[in-house]
Amino acid sequence: MSALRQNPEGRQSSVGRQSFLLLGLVALCSVAVEAQSTHGPGFDPAPVKIASRPIRKTRPITPMDLLALREPEGLSISPDGKYVAFVVGQAVYETNSYRSAVYIVSTRPDSAPRNLGSAGMPYWDEINQWVPEAPQWSRDSLSFTCRMRKRSRDHWQVWKWSIEARSWRQVTHSRTDVERYEWLPNQRGLFLEIALNDEAPAFAQGIVYDGKFQPWESVPIVEAVRRASPVRKEYRIFDFRTNRERAAKPDEVWRFLRGAEMQLERAGGKTTTVMGGDINTAKTSPDHRSVAYLYTIRDASVSRFKKQRIFIQRENSEERTYLQMDSSFIDEFWWSSDSETIYYTERRGNGHSMRLMVASAASGVSKPVFAAPSSDYFSEFSLDAKGVRIACLRERNTLPPEIVVIDASTKVIRPLVNLNPEFGAIRVSSATRIEGINSYGDPWFGYLVRPLDYVEGKKYPLVITTYRCGDYFLGGATGNESPIQVYAANGFAVLCFDVGPPRNIAPGDYETKLLDWASPTASMEMAAAELIGQGLVDPERVGITGFSHGAEIVGYAVTHSNLFHAVIGAGGYDPYFYFIGGNAWHQIFGRWGLGGWPEGNTKPRWQEIAMSLRADLVQSPVLENIADSEYIAYLPRVVSLQELGKPVELHIYPYELHVKNQPRHRYEIYVRNLNWFRFWLQDETQFEPGQMDEIKRWQKLRTGSGPRDRSRLE
Repeated sequence: MSALRQNPEGRQSSVGRQSFLLLGLVALCSVAVEAQSTHGPGFDPAPVKIASRPIRKTRPITPMDLLALREPEGLSISPDGKYVAFVVGQAVYETNSYRSAVYIVSTRPDSAPRNLGSAGMPYWDEINQWVPEAPQWSRDSLSFTCRMRKRSRDHWQVWKWSIEARSWRQVTHSRTDVERYEWLPNQRGLFLEIALNDEAPAFAQGIVYDGKFQPWESVPIVEAVRRASPVRKEYRIFDFRTNRERAAKPDEVWRFLRGAEMQLERAGGKTTTVMGGDINTAKTSPDHRSVAYLYTIRDASVSRFKKQRIFIQRENSEERTYLQMDSSFIDEFWWSSDSETIYYTERRGNGHSMRLMVASAASGVSKPVFAAPSSDYFSEFSLDAKGVRIACLRERNTLPPEIVVIDASTKVIRPLVNLNPEFGAIRVSSATRIEGINSYGDPWFGYLVRPLDYVEGKKYPLVITTYRCGDYFLGGATGNESPIQVYAANGFAVLCFDVGPPRNIAPGDYETKLLDWASPTASMEMAAAELIGQGLVDPERVGITGFSHGAEIVGYAVTHSNLFHAVIGAGGYDPYFYFIGGNAWHQIFGRWGLGGWPEGNTKPRWQEIAMSLRADLVQSPVLENIADSEYIAYLPRVVSLQELGKPVELHIYPYELHVKNQPRHRYEIYVRNLNWFRFWLQDETQFEPGQMDEIKRWQKLRTGSGPRDRSRLE
């Protein structure tokens, strides 16, 4: 099982910090973030340091270089445009932990960033991604706030930095976690959303199975029921003048949370469907007179592919203003301080940079504020109060993100902070975009990374990474497990392949759903044939990797194509998962035309897509690196391959969720994945001494004497 917590609209940025729009299937995962506090990665309170280093003799990139990259975790420019506050995170292999830091830097040329100390522990989401959170500035630009958790036994609280005092002050002292907060319009306090304690319920008798929890998560039944229960919240007001909190009044709660949920409740559910889609979230204007709604078009009769749009509804009015937009997905949207315009960042699904747009709240007319002038990729835009200066991230295929400031009128881009100055001494390969239209009429694109010391006319082994790709830094691919540039540094050609936009499917339309796997497979075959025809790729040495939805495609591809000779991350769906998926997955399978008893009318369809039922067709060695929270769903295909004497190896990582976040686990997966392809596609057998036990195990797989070789037993 590969996409238990799918994020089909997400893009992969520099080193795995995925800016996922948590739509659709991710809602099925209700794993408590707190679970990672005890058994997940540790926290190192030493702040991340950014130090300029002289450029030394260059060298090829290594897995450790990727692991140690400093990653931006939220930035914002002050309303007066004079400062940028930002958060940085970094993995520490030695202690299997993470560090963080808050920095502030002047927007004046040649300004050096100032380290304000640790930003506290990372905030991990439901699938183990570090959630970026931008500092929030006061309107007078004299202070900003951050949500921090200094120690595992602490709760998430709001802290305030004063520009004049140059010091931090803990603002809130909530008895539980502050999940979200917002400055009051008068700047005299904060509106707080607080999560109440989510204790596991006590059961004095047996639990009736109702399918509401997720059996496949492999946790005790009491914990499973707790995860499936809604989180209780309360709302409070913190007053800066008295330094006290009080319960928010009903009208205050309505004013600040007049978003999708409360509006739907008030409207009796009438707005659950809009323009062929459903509402994701909403934001109230600063004057509290309008609400901007973000919704996703999911009706196949309206749009072939999923798209996101925004409409605005005025207070006490049924009239809506739909923004005039042609984007595929919206990453962020926010109101201007005067409540007259909406800013948003859009992606068009073509791998190119986000665009910063602005739209009139009255007319809905949109226009670009900034669009990337080249193949650079820009994201996480933040504007000053007058819209004169823009702070954001810039990256490209060969460089991880840096912080830049842009003049909105002249479009002049000026570097502000190089987060990874050491990277200037690291050799990486450039990327070339390739694209086409496959046999299904679907467009596709990818980025070809040639081997670091490429020789014209030589045929190279090819590794295809799947799911998302673009003009951003090609680090660990989607899921941050396949180190693209490291593969290239070790003699591989790499095709970072984008699987295309998520498709809308009419209820029960199995044939259209099948295209989510069959169409990318056809595209990859087309792309590989092109590279083989150019004499760049050896057709007998092609490998493929997948993660999440990408693993679904890999699982389909290796049972429907003879192109691949080594595989990492082959997933998919099978009838065994149907039995342990729970009610939510039964509904999804029903929409896909896979509902009902798998041995009934849908049996031929399961036999067409289930890797466990097509294991006899797999001709490639398969490696799986799976979190302990998901491995049960992988056992059908792994055991099927083992029973048939096929080379397969499963590694289970303790205390992990969908995205593996422990630094030592991440590094181990980088190295193992590289070695897997070196062994099977380059016939390499000389490895580091500590890796030889693994290589001996693989040699047994190659000779057919690996675990559970049924052909020899019989």
